[in-house]
Amino acid sequence: MRTFTFLLAAAAVIPCAYAEGSDESGWYAGLSYERLQETDGPYEYQALGLTGGYDFNRYFGAEITAATGVDGDGTFSPAGTIDFNGNTVTYPSYRVSADLTHRIDLMGVGHLPVTDRIRLVGKAGVSHYKYDYTQETGPTEASPAGRTNSSSPSGYGFAGSLGAEISLTGSTSLTGGYNYYAEQGTSDGDVDGFQIGLKHRF
Repeated sequence: MRTFTFLLAAAAVIPCAYAEGSDESGWYAGLSYERLQETDGPYEYQALGLTGGYDFNRYFGAEITAATGVDGDGTFSPAGTIDFNGNTVTYPSYRVSADLTHRIDLMGVGHLPVTDRIRLVGKAGVSHYKYDYTQETGPTEASPAGRTNSSSPSGYGFAGSLGAEISLTGSTSLTGGYNYYAEQGTSDGDVDGFQIGLKHRF
């Protein structure tokens, strides 16, 4: 449903590129910070992204963003005991950690000017992602040293963003918005969150 909503929003913004084209084309670069959360899981991520893009005109462009996690997340359950049929059973500690290794987004970008300094921004495209996922089990009688299992979930999915851009100078803008990544969590759930950044036009 969210994917369909983003596609509708992009469809509303992007046609302006063809209806009211201009000569305001050029390259730009940006740096952004994201705070993301898996919608059906406990994990939150912080990520830094570097963007390069090209505006075909005032209303339409394309960009690529490479992001990496700067602070992963995890859960921890301490060791303990339970009484089972009159016997005391000891269970080990258990830790799970997850971190975003990288994400690469390829997006079409639509701009809708509101004032001379403010414009709404809609993005839609595809994203490739990869995580580091580790499960650690504490020592037990069967495994005195404990056990560690690692995996690297990865794949592709739809990516979308809705936000705004505010011009600070003639070439530098403040950007912000809501980002959504369909089925790109560690367990194939959705990931969403908010982003803020700076964009410089050359």
